[in-house]
Amino acid sequence: MHTFISLGKPVHTVQLLLAERMYKLRDVPQNFEFYGPPHPEDPQGPTLWTRPYFDCGRSDKWIISAVSPIVDIYPRHTEYRHLQSMRNLAVAVTHIDFLMTDINQCIEVGPTSAQTNDPQSKQPNLFAGTDKCKPTTRCEPLFGFGFRRGGYQCLCQPGFRYPPYQDGPFQGYIIEKATKEEYEKNFDCLKVELYLQVPQNFYQSNIEVFASRTRRSIDYNGNMSNESIYYDLSKDPILPPLIESIPKVNPIAAIESPTSSFLKSSINHFASFSGKLVTGFNNDKSEDYMKKSRTKRYAYERPTRVASIMQLYDRLNRDPQLCEFMTEDELTMPGDVLNDVDIQFESQARLALTLSHFLSSFYQIVNPAEDFPLRKAELDLTDEQLIGEVLAAAGGDYKVVGVGIFFDRGKFRNYRFPYFGPYAYRSEKDISRKYTVVDWAGLPDGYENEIWFRTLKARWATNADRSELTEHWLKLFIRSDYVGNALVHHESGFPLYSYTPELKHGQWFPPTFQCSRNYTLPRQWIVTYAVPFFGLDALGINLEFKGVVRVDAYLNYLDINQCSMPHYVPNAFKGSDRCDYQSTVCEPVFGRGFLLGKYKCRCRPGYEYPFIDYNDFFNGDAMDTQWEILMSNNSLMSRFHQLKCRIAIASSIKPLNFILLLFTTSFAMLISR
Repeated sequence: MHTFISLGKPVHTVQLLLAERMYKLRDVPQNFEFYGPPHPEDPQGPTLWTRPYFDCGRSDKWIISAVSPIVDIYPRHTEYRHLQSMRNLAVAVTHIDFLMTDINQCIEVGPTSAQTNDPQSKQPNLFAGTDKCKPTTRCEPLFGFGFRRGGYQCLCQPGFRYPPYQDGPFQGYIIEKATKEEYEKNFDCLKVELYLQVPQNFYQSNIEVFASRTRRSIDYNGNMSNESIYYDLSKDPILPPLIESIPKVNPIAAIESPTSSFLKSSINHFASFSGKLVTGFNNDKSEDYMKKSRTKRYAYERPTRVASIMQLYDRLNRDPQLCEFMTEDELTMPGDVLNDVDIQFESQARLALTLSHFLSSFYQIVNPAEDFPLRKAELDLTDEQLIGEVLAAAGGDYKVVGVGIFFDRGKFRNYRFPYFGPYAYRSEKDISRKYTVVDWAGLPDGYENEIWFRTLKARWATNADRSELTEHWLKLFIRSDYVGNALVHHESGFPLYSYTPELKHGQWFPPTFQCSRNYTLPRQWIVTYAVPFFGLDALGINLEFKGVVRVDAYLNYLDINQCSMPHYVPNAFKGSDRCDYQSTVCEPVFGRGFLLGKYKCRCRPGYEYPFIDYNDFFNGDAMDTQWEILMSNNSLMSRFHQLKCRIAIASSIKPLNFILLLFTTSFAMLISR
């Protein structure tokens, strides 16, 4: 199927699978194409943005509008496509509060808006370079501050560190509020000198690894295993000998070593190693006086639960056909995997909430049986309109796998079957214009026994109380005649009221691998959010449960937070980072997806980054890699214990030289007397 018939005519392809009867789909699907809006990857962009303007007399706010065309072809019913031309039927407009948009005060470093082809987004930034970060810091924009100054933070430049009293970057909104005197005396980073080279070979920390991992005495172990270990290591041609590594120690680097008393601990370890190499046991210290240096969590491997979750995720991503041999419980992850899902996937949840508000408002306000003197009553929704709604919702968000509207038994009157559940999803993983719409009621198992449908129905089918929902009132003005000479109130009521759910009334369900036995649905790791919608009962008095709106999002867009959290926070990955808790603090890095190692270890106040690599933190991927090497047979090749911050000292050794000179002079004068 061709995506474009001719240049400038974006075509969307849809495969329609409707139900022949309950629990049975039609054997032959229907394929059709329609002209739609441009794709987000197209150069012209899906929408046009207006300039900010003040909406005087209506909302009385500064707003910005997103405009998208509604097009049709003429003549429509012909096979000669070269005779068809585009017709602009209408325009869809969305008004946005301009004061809620963020501004970027940081200087543009690279090419602007490289991630999009929209020409409107490549306009110069009026606010670029208006930040107040000092030369020792660099600017980083923050989002969510709205149209006001201060939406940035100032991070230290490579080669600088924060003052001891500063915990983390300088916040822009604090800098903007500072007086001139406060600004001149603060918000500066301190220069770091006496750098260390990034460790690449055998180091003192590697000796500490074996000392910390060997917690039992030599006598208890029988002297045999340790002898063989050290004997094999001494003959390893890849590693430098122990005696050769001692003279290569840099005295200046030794002073700045992350570990305290570097030379002393190296001599002690070397002496203990020499005794073990020669005699096979330690003659100096007994088991009661052995050094027991326990570093938090270093002696433990990665939690089995985290490893099993990631193994299951990777295995089914590589080979989706394996799901046919697994049970439903094995295809479902624990619920605490969805940490912060309500924040990260809020826009996807609001997509379902938008459909729920539309259906709830329509079924509570519109009455097809009403009789008006000068116009016809509104008609009820049809199955084609609902298919168009889910299709438009699925194509509007690249993080969404599929969107569906599922009616309860007998609640959709304009259909020949008791259940109706149109579900639209992308036919391909990547962003494309190929979609598939399935009537879920025609699948072999239907949807009335699905966990997301049963849960919401059990909660709201018998207790759809108005007091728990949000009340919306609508002042509906319609035109008085066909020409539209004037506006009049709606005859059936003014204002009109409807009751709709909110985000808290919906529910997130654990990640599941959707394994469709007949390949009707996409085989993907998905995260499901479901929210109910309501309408009036047969008497038109009370609210009743009509059905469920479901949105499925890709699990690989959910970020993992491995940093430590309080015990009451449900997160399956918390505390699985490899940061040194004494000198660094873990900070998650968002936007990397469902992968481990997406965090950074930032130095705590009073510590500084010691290495020359134009960085000020340790990358989580490097920490996990070095940990894996440490736990493997090549543990001596790991530099895991070197990846920590050192205690911050003076920014220069000049004061030390001055003190030594003063001390020498004083001592000379004392002797001369």
